[in-house]
Amino acid sequence: MPDVHDTAGPRRTPGEVRRTRRYAVEFSACITVAVVLILLPIEALVGASSETLRTVWALLPLLPALGATVAVIRYVRRIDELQRRLVTDALAIAFGASMLTALAVAFVRSADQPVGQPEWAVFLVGMLAFGLAVAILSARASR
Repeated sequence: MPDVHDTAGPRRTPGEVRRTRRYAVEFSACITVAVVLILLPIEALVGASSETLRTVWALLPLLPALGATVAVIRYVRRIDELQRRLVTDALAIAFGASMLTALAVAFVRSADQPVGQPEWAVFLVGMLAFGLAVAILSARASR
């Protein structure tokens, strides 16, 4: 019978800790590289005159983003059923938030109102929704 005074939540096995740590390292490394590539000025690295090089450089952050996607997929395949359900629910919430943001941008633009870089709004809302949903759903599941 579980100890009702134990407030630390469910204990994680060494395998779960190892899998989570491996995922965190893989994902964080990919995101760090992507952010560095995004923040480096294109003109300083490839010159403003070459459109081809500018395009290639602009798309370069997709490679570590792909690596981060692979890290998430690998993590989801390694976790237990409860964790997988939490991640799947969080992904569904994030997808819904992203689609609502895309619709909001489309409606605002249809009213001839300017929306600066709407793709970043959709991306950021989706990522924030995923992170918050994982945190909230995990906290609820450990009660």
